[in-house]
Formats: sequence, structure tokens, C-alpha cells
Amino acid sequence: MKNKKTAHRYANALLGMANDKKLLDRIYKDVLHIHSVIGQSSDFNTFLKNPIITTIQKINTFKALFEKTLSKETLDFLFVLCTKGREDILDEILVDFMALHDEQLGIIKAEVVSVVDLDPKQIEILTGKLAAFSGKSPQLSFRKDPQLIGGFLVRLGDTVIDGSVKRQLERLREQFSE
Repeated sequence: MKNKKTAHRYANALLGMANDKKLLDRIYKDVLHIHSVIGQSSDFNTFLKNPIITTIQKINTFKALFEKTLSKETLDFLFVLCTKGREDILDEILVDFMALHDEQLGIIKAEVVSVVDLDPKQIEILTGKLAAFSGKSPQLSFRKDPQLIGGFLVRLGDTVIDGSVKRQLERLREQFSE
């Protein structure tokens, strides 16, 4: 729990700095890039959490890896994390920053699961209905699941909207068994 609070404070500080310097879009792209690197490399994740590697070594590694791809502000933020010994919670900070960013911009992530790809008109209608339902701008991601039979399933934050044929058949089965 302590790391979660600490990560939130650092994420908030990064967001504040990004807003103050009017670099929110740039720093958000940097955060996505670093998060991707952490997700793709278990070695890098191990490196971040290794207490034997010195602060200077970690700073030099960040410099070598990211100097050409990240903004100076993001790189400086990484150096501060190393100096404070908080690089081990970097991924938690990045995830929290992305959530704060989305909240600030009124964005909510929604995963749409369907049997087939939705056509552009269906996506437009679904986006409009989800925006009206949530009061936020939905950012959709799509996944196929042949087990749904038909229809779709939407995960919008903590809410699940199940409009699948599979669920409708389950409801019918429940009604008949009563």
C-alpha cells in the first residue's frame, strides 16, 4: 500500500510538471514508450528492482537507453527517481500517470469484445452510446472472442455491459429452469 501512495505522489508530480510546462502530450508519449520497454523486457524490469546496481549506474543506463528518445524533462524525472531510490516503482508510477492523464482529459478506456470486427457505423454508434452512458470520451480497444456466438461485451472502467448472444441464452436457460 505504501508503494501505491508513493507512486501516486510521483505520478501526480509528473503530471503537474507536464501541465506547468505545457508538455503534457510529449510527456505522455514518453511515459507510453517507457511503459512499453518495461513490459517487453523482463531484464529491464529486473534491473530497475535490483538494489545492488548503484544509482550512478542506473542513471547512466537511463541516459544510454533514452537520451535520444525522451524529452529532457522526462529524463530528468527518471534521474530524480534514481536519486531518491524509487526506480523500483517506476512502472506503478507510469500506470498511475496514464490514469491521471486520462481522467484529466475526460477519457475512459473501453474494451469491446465481439465475434467479428465491428463496422465503422457500429463503432460510431457504440462510441456515442458509451459517451452518453459514462459522460466521458471512450477510447475503444477491440478483441475477438468466438465463444460469444454473437453480439458484444464491453468493459468500461469497472462496468461490464454484456450484450452477447451467449449471455442472452444463459438468461433464457435461467428463466426456463425457474
